[in-house]
Amino acid sequence: MNLQIEQILAAAAFLLWLDIFIVIRTLYNKTHLQLNANRRAQELAELAHLFEANTDWDKKKVRRLFNNYLFLKQSIDLPEKERIQILKLAQADKIEPQLNRQIRSANRYKRMEAALKLALIANDSARLTLQKALLREKDYPVKLFFANALADIKDPRCIDVLVESLLGSHRWYRDKTNMLIASFGMTASDYLRGYLWRTENEIQELLIDVAGQCICEDLRQYLDDFLRRGQEEIGKLTLSIKDCP
Repeated sequence: MNLQIEQILAAAAFLLWLDIFIVIRTLYNKTHLQLNANRRAQELAELAHLFEANTDWDKKKVRRLFNNYLFLKQSIDLPEKERIQILKLAQADKIEPQLNRQIRSANRYKRMEAALKLALIANDSARLTLQKALLREKDYPVKLFFANALADIKDPRCIDVLVESLLGSHRWYRDKTNMLIASFGMTASDYLRGYLWRTENEIQELLIDVAGQCICEDLRQYLDDFLRRGQEEIGKLTLSIKDCP
């Protein structure tokens, strides 16, 4: 009987200790998150000082602000002059080689972070690194993230790589990337003239999608010609993509 009581007391003590540990850990995490949020809010408020002619900030602080700008990039779009100022202060030319290695990381989140930073740098070497990474990537959510990064650069030279990335890709990736290509507007239609002769289903699908977004004579004629082939040809296309992933 005494042994059973001791076991019950020991179990109760352990559970009490576990409850105390969970409470302390929860309070610690909340405090830690609050401190991080406060620091980020303070640093985001200081973003405006990036554009002062002279700054005596240390490199670590400037790089943190560079990362905070990446955090804000989803909702704001700075003018080119201010963007270049951030890159200059953050010494983007020294960061880029590190990002070129990071975009090959086995960790998908590190690859995505590298893509976001390369899109902000947006020079020719960053664009080429992203283009190679897009064609190499096998993880489709990450692949779409790379495609979005290239579209953010707004360089029409990205269009060819975005088109080639469609071949053999999942249907949902193609649907979203087609819209990214269409977002280039009339520039996209100019680049897509070289694809009018291609017979791959993914390319035909892209041209039809873009024709509905970018009104131009070449794509209108392509759509007319496609429709003139009749329901049989459209049925073939529908059947060929029906079982695509």
